[in-house]
Amino acid sequence: MKKYILIGLVLGIYALVDMHVWGIVWGFLFVGLGIPALDVLRKEYIDRNFTDDSSSNEKQRGCKLLQKRILFFLLGTIELILVFIAIIMLLTRVLCTTNAPIEATMDQFPLSCTGEGAEIGCTRLVNVLVEGNSTVTTTSLLPSHRIEYDGTEIFVPQFNSSETSINDLSTVVEEVIDGMPGFTIRKKFFDGSKSVGFHATRKTNFMGFVDDIWVMSVLSDSFVPFSLGDNNMLEEVALPKERCQTTQLWVQGQLRMGKGDMFVNWFTVQSIVEEVHQSVSSDMMLCPCGISNC
Repeated sequence: MKKYILIGLVLGIYALVDMHVWGIVWGFLFVGLGIPALDVLRKEYIDRNFTDDSSSNEKQRGCKLLQKRILFFLLGTIELILVFIAIIMLLTRVLCTTNAPIEATMDQFPLSCTGEGAEIGCTRLVNVLVEGNSTVTTTSLLPSHRIEYDGTEIFVPQFNSSETSINDLSTVVEEVIDGMPGFTIRKKFFDGSKSVGFHATRKTNFMGFVDDIWVMSVLSDSFVPFSLGDNNMLEEVALPKERCQTTQLWVQGQLRMGKGDMFVNWFTVQSIVEEVHQSVSSDMMLCPCGISNC
């Protein structure tokens, strides 16, 4: 029993440092206090009420023995479940801490999906031009990843830069993140007047699994056909092009550990985009620079 209580105390202390409410409750209350309570119940109540009585006949003694064994089994099962979940919670806390992505310590928007969540646990929404794998900035960012699910697509939010600055957009996003349960902004970063962003984490309520989210409002230039609308796409290549500057929101969400996120990060990115769209006063433009540049 002592080793079980020790596991609960270690989990409780670790969760207290990490501010994981369920870990604190499970470690200190359910394991630290619950298991000793079960032990007292086993000794004081069961042993006292289900002892052999010489005055009882053989049938009654057999019935009491069966009841005692059933109660011991139930209490032992409850104890094992409490300890098993405590161990899983403790391992989750340790793994989420040790598997923190390197980008979280570099104060920058990640260049690509990274780590275990790179393929099946990452949703990445950036504005990268297809032609020549060039981008709207001078960095070597990789294109968007997993932006469609169940027939629904999400697009990079783009706003008129004269109406919505990168600081305005970043302030709105911070308010949106602060209002979403389980999210905590960890680090902020900026690149002069070109971009402003931050790294945040989302922690699940019970087990405390951690997802990483990067958000950046960026002032981007892309080339667009001169004086042409989206209905004249076929003539674009034959005409000179001009720059189209917009304030854009780039988002990346991915799991920190595991083999898949069941599209949780896709829904996270979608929720951020929709909330920002509703909060920004100016209209969001899906294709301000022409359909071919979206």
